[in-house]
Amino acid sequence: MKEHKIVEVRVHTEILESEDLVHEKKPDLPLALDKWPERILILDCETTTDQSQALLFGSFLYCRFKGDHYYPVLEGCFYADDLDQRSIQILKDYCRANGLQPPLSRTQFIKQIFLRAIRAEALIGGFNLFFDLTHIAADACWSNRNGGGWSLTLNQFTGKEDGELHEDQYAPRLVIKPKDGKGAFYKLTKVAPPSKKRPRASRQLPAIRCLDLKTLIWALDNKSHSLDSACTAKGIDGKLVGYTPSGRVSAEEITYNRQDVRATLGLLNVLRGEFDRHPINLNPDRAYSPASIAKAYLESMGIIPPREKFALPPETLGIAMQAYFGGRAECRIRNNAVPIVHTDVRSEYPTVNTLLGLWRFL
Repeated sequence: MKEHKIVEVRVHTEILESEDLVHEKKPDLPLALDKWPERILILDCETTTDQSQALLFGSFLYCRFKGDHYYPVLEGCFYADDLDQRSIQILKDYCRANGLQPPLSRTQFIKQIFLRAIRAEALIGGFNLFFDLTHIAADACWSNRNGGGWSLTLNQFTGKEDGELHEDQYAPRLVIKPKDGKGAFYKLTKVAPPSKKRPRASRQLPAIRCLDLKTLIWALDNKSHSLDSACTAKGIDGKLVGYTPSGRVSAEEITYNRQDVRATLGLLNVLRGEFDRHPINLNPDRAYSPASIAKAYLESMGIIPPREKFALPPETLGIAMQAYFGGRAECRIRNNAVPIVHTDVRSEYPTVNTLLGLWRFL
């Protein structure tokens, strides 16, 4: 008689219980009062319109929470370290004429505004934040550590002996790991230990919290938006009407950039009100997709994940996984008319879960 063997065509993780392996439950996320820090720094960058998209200048709003809104307490501009003197003078004249503080260089902005905001445990906010944070960095490289990500050098200095630029070891690096086209994960690296020359400069910063409103509105509405379309959808003032970025420093360009920051602040206050209506224990900067909000609802309902609720042998899990098929749609033949078959289904996951009666397992 032939011996029957189980063939598992998909793999899964099997957790081995051991005295040397301690499984700790993840700490609960802070509740409503800590969802939104008291302070937030909102920034937006303008770049050249050529292929390099090099930083020209940017605007920022430093805001504090009062009542049920964030209100600006400091507004300013910053510019690229290598910006020409004529453009810098245009920025200075504009700030003086509009009652703003003198513009800061990129290096000054990092030291005086950006790192201080992180030290004050403020949110770092923006729309399409990945773009802006990569443009305020002094340098960047791809790192393969911890799954890969962009490692951004925030500060550099000129060496006295060789006259070359060197990374400031007393400033953290910002690591950005792209998740998809709508979001990313952010973290700061540790800085160099104390030294006799700089005994205070090595103070470690708290964990950075970045809120990309492009990601948040995707999580709330299940729709991808630009800043202008998001503001239109929420009924607030958006980008400056009738102006196209020129890729040069001018009074009109600065006004256009400032309006982008103010539109971002208006959108933030609207989305905050919508997000807080959800009775879930989730921080807005951790709402990466509509699924994040759905999972938070399951946790709030006390639903135990099936992997924790049931003790199933690996063989059973392997057999069950064979029954799951993740469909894929792609274009193999381009620019030619070919026969097709319509197979699109709306709301596939809810439909399948309902038809299979999976709710009883939860």
